[in-house]
Amino acid sequence: MGCRPNVSIQSAHTTGRSKQFLYVNVFFRSGPGPAAAGHDAEASGTAACRVQEDKLPRLRHTSAALLPLHRSPPRPLAKLPRPPLSSSATGRAPSGELGMAVLLRSSASATTAGPSSALLATFGRGRLLPRVSPPRRTFVARASAQPLEVCAKESITAPGRLGDCPFTQRVLLTIEEKKLPYDLKLVDLANKPDWLFQINPEGKVPIVKLEDKWIADSDVITQAIEEKYPEPSLATPPEKASIGSKIFSTFIGFLKSKDPSDGTEQALLDELASFDSYLKENGPFINGETISAADLSLGPKLYHMEISLGHYKNWSVPDSLAHVKSYMKSVFSMDSFVKTRALTEDVIAGWRPKVMG
Repeated sequence: MGCRPNVSIQSAHTTGRSKQFLYVNVFFRSGPGPAAAGHDAEASGTAACRVQEDKLPRLRHTSAALLPLHRSPPRPLAKLPRPPLSSSATGRAPSGELGMAVLLRSSASATTAGPSSALLATFGRGRLLPRVSPPRRTFVARASAQPLEVCAKESITAPGRLGDCPFTQRVLLTIEEKKLPYDLKLVDLANKPDWLFQINPEGKVPIVKLEDKWIADSDVITQAIEEKYPEPSLATPPEKASIGSKIFSTFIGFLKSKDPSDGTEQALLDELASFDSYLKENGPFINGETISAADLSLGPKLYHMEISLGHYKNWSVPDSLAHVKSYMKSVFSMDSFVKTRALTEDVIAGWRPKVMG
């Protein structure tokens, strides 16, 4: 298992006696020390021990090594009374249900101790139960992950703030939803630094450093993050991955259009209507009840659509598309979205060249 917490005996209570052994209940506390993956570094509880009478003084000077589960404890221990909690306890003592076994050895003879100097203690329900409740991989990832390095566009209206790239927001949403640490480096794309071309010859952002390798393209980045940190899962089933994918291109077509009768507005409305029908039957999100990678990709694009079309064309999603409007409201109000969204002024300024061009 790899976990070797220090165990201190808070109190010992003799509960029975035989020819050579004492039956003892002890209240223990572990820590400080490294925790097993996904488990707390400190715990407390009770243990029932059978110990040779002349070894009892050693109970207060112990170290511990985790052993495999013992599901069938010695029968005499099953009905031992549990001692009252000491004043230092931080929670309830475990019940009599057995969860794991710990071998307590005298620290004075840890390197030479034989079976006669070992104390076998069975622990009940508590916080150190790795075999009963397997650790979630998400906690392993968070505990071991170094901060990801992310290069992103800097705001053109408020220096020092995140810029307006929807693809960068998609990457940041993925990282935020997986609760991974990251360091954000803002790049002035009007004056690209030399170091940017050294790590990405195309000079584009977003780029993320993952396992000592710089990765470009939001599709590639988010897939790599999903593979390395699979929990919580953001994977979208393949048959749903393309839902709503044509909205962005039709939005750009309508935004750039100078001819009200060229059909670009209707093309956008058709895509939004199709998405509305899908959400009505399968929502509230693309993958049903849970947010997935498809939502984190589409959400920033809808955010840009709402702001830019509202500003340049005085246009908004029709009220008749109630499910789309509800979807946008839900995604835009997510904590991760609020934290990573662009300033309205940046979105407007960012799309100005396409409108004017």
